[in-house]
Amino acid sequence: MLLLTVACNPTVYLGDNEALLTENKIRFTDRKASEPRNLLREELSLNYKQRPNKEFLFIPREWYYYRFENSSDSSFLANWIRKNVSEYPSVHDSIAASETAEAMQRYLRKDKGYYNANVSSKLKVKDKEAFVTYIVDTDRQFKVKSINYICEDSSIVDIISDLSQESLIPVGTGVTRVNFNKEENRIVSALQDSGYAKFNSNYVTFQGDTSDYKVDVTVTILAPGADQNHQKFYIGNINVYTDYTAGHDTSSKIKVNIKDIDYFSKEESFFVTPKTLTSRIFIEEGGTYTRSKELRTAQSLSNLNTYRFVTLNPTIDERIDSLINYNFQLSPIKNKWVSEHTGSVYYANIQRENQREFLGLSLSTNLSSRNLLQNAENFSIGLDGFVEFNLNAVNSIGASFETGLSQPRLYDITKVLYLARKTRIIPERVFNSLNDNTSSDLGFTYSYTYTSTIYSLASLNANFGYNYRPTLNSSTAFNQIGVNYLLLNPLETFIPILENNPYLKNSFTKRLLTGAVFRDIAWVYNEPAKSKGFSWGLTYFGEISGLELSLLNEGFNLLSGKDKVWDLPLGTQDSIEFSKFVKVDFDHHFSQKLYGTHFLAGKFRAGIALPFGGSQTVPFVRQFAVGGQNSIRGWQIRSLGPGGYNIAEDPSANTNTLPYQTGDFILESSLEYRFPVSGFLRGAVFIDAGNVWTLSEDDERTDSRLTSDFYKQIAVASGVGIRMDFSYFLLRFDFGYKIRNPFPNEKGSYWNYSTFGWGNINDANLSFGVNLPF
Repeated sequence: MLLLTVACNPTVYLGDNEALLTENKIRFTDRKASEPRNLLREELSLNYKQRPNKEFLFIPREWYYYRFENSSDSSFLANWIRKNVSEYPSVHDSIAASETAEAMQRYLRKDKGYYNANVSSKLKVKDKEAFVTYIVDTDRQFKVKSINYICEDSSIVDIISDLSQESLIPVGTGVTRVNFNKEENRIVSALQDSGYAKFNSNYVTFQGDTSDYKVDVTVTILAPGADQNHQKFYIGNINVYTDYTAGHDTSSKIKVNIKDIDYFSKEESFFVTPKTLTSRIFIEEGGTYTRSKELRTAQSLSNLNTYRFVTLNPTIDERIDSLINYNFQLSPIKNKWVSEHTGSVYYANIQRENQREFLGLSLSTNLSSRNLLQNAENFSIGLDGFVEFNLNAVNSIGASFETGLSQPRLYDITKVLYLARKTRIIPERVFNSLNDNTSSDLGFTYSYTYTSTIYSLASLNANFGYNYRPTLNSSTAFNQIGVNYLLLNPLETFIPILENNPYLKNSFTKRLLTGAVFRDIAWVYNEPAKSKGFSWGLTYFGEISGLELSLLNEGFNLLSGKDKVWDLPLGTQDSIEFSKFVKVDFDHHFSQKLYGTHFLAGKFRAGIALPFGGSQTVPFVRQFAVGGQNSIRGWQIRSLGPGGYNIAEDPSANTNTLPYQTGDFILESSLEYRFPVSGFLRGAVFIDAGNVWTLSEDDERTDSRLTSDFYKQIAVASGVGIRMDFSYFLLRFDFGYKIRNPFPNEKGSYWNYSTFGWGNINDANLSFGVNLPF
């Protein structure tokens, strides 16, 4: 080990007066601070002009540079190291250290209110390694003592007076650039929303009178010139060219006026009806110019999928200089119908126990119209199909047909939002966002799935709901009304298993899932990577079935004195259960860029499904399952759990069927290190952990119920992956090993020591898929 350390020490390549920068450190002279030092230290660290090199496999990356950069070695490994690992040596630069200290000092004085701050650097060199300490003397932070507003323009004095009551520069807080910028933007936005279209930040100044670390702040609103006032603007003519083409004649065949807005079309009919466009235009002729309404109009029109470009094109009227005329130029997307076709391939191989391997293929096609009836609605028809098979037989086959109509407006059919707005439960700003960024969706789906040795499933689903997308990073899909009929038929080979397991048998009955006020909701948020390369996302899914029926059922029983659970009769011998359950599913994932194209990614998932109102179980297809190519990769999907149940030791179980293990509660987590190999080839090392559990006792599956000892039943898989990144899609091969079982072996151990090190390929579960697992 000592020889390895000496051999891989990059300092041996340095000149006499050179030293490698090994550490940057910030030390504060005054520990009694007015704000958390850890936060301030992180902010100051952004000013580093030189940083130490990182390591790869516990070896400094600059060593790889010295070793391979000028080497004649042209092997695959050497070229890969040059491209992906080696890093130009960070030899200590005294000028960079001086510039860093100056940048930190400037930041403290100008941005944080430490007007007397001083920053210096101290260098320590040992064995050709440089340790730089930045000594920060912040002194006391200057704080706001008072704030006063002065307006040189008599026409806007009242507006400024009202704004001064809600200042974003609180008395007693530090004098920081962030607060002053926020206040400046607030003043500019308020005046632009009051008709002063030409008002900008150049007319807002801040001055301060300091005494004893306190500042009397004066905010001055400047006039445009001596004895001049800022001009107030109003809305003039509004012309909308509904099929505008740049560089072409704007002459029109039709003209329609709606609410003082003129609509023009070069064709015999409008591409999108003026009525639809009017509902998305929030400025009106004769009204006061409002910047926020102008932006809202542009965004609302852009949200329509029918236009490629939207330009409002405001101009000052040639005769009346206080009027702003608009010529909306809407450039349509000509191809009305769009088709999409996708496919995927996946493979799984279970080598241990009963050997199983299968190949899966899936195809989907979708045909959609962006503007079916000239109201900017989106109509779609989709077909999906999949098949899973091995060398001997087909394991599963399925197909689905889906059609939907999406209207780019909010249909408040229950008037709940209208009442919430009127009673001010929902602020006007929130309601406007909902109104502008929500589509109303009507959907119908039929699907059929045949799973060899287990069941066939026919599903009929109809729903009405909303899709709210306020930003590119977040979306909320809310189905208010929904009906889903599940016809689940167990096959003959699976019926004996159900007869021995009442819990499982009950989850395979015919079900009708209903919702009249709330059916389900899905919220998705993704935060893109920023300066430090960290990105993350959250997904919440909630589903309720039968809530309204359950309340009516209980009310009827209360009034009638009966104790009956409603169902839907099918003749005299059969019936359909109104399924009543609530389900919540939470998923969090993240990705941290380490360096270059090296990433650390992870996910955590938790979920629970609870029956209520007379339902004994949650439908089988709504329960949770783990395993497979995107879950705990050492196990095939539905072959793990529930809890500590071991199907191999269950004499009543049929191990010749496909796996069918599910649960009502799920915990799952994964951690994956992703790194480049060469060209389009990528590698990964991963570890997965988790399981599913039942919430009620299942006498036929021992240790399946969730208890306080659940942590003992956490299964762990680990392995390696090979990925081929073709930009548009990624092919993935993962070799997952069972590291820890959720049940003990004959020696009482949960760990599979034989799989440590991933030495035997026969112990691996090989899965093949498209794109990353999370």
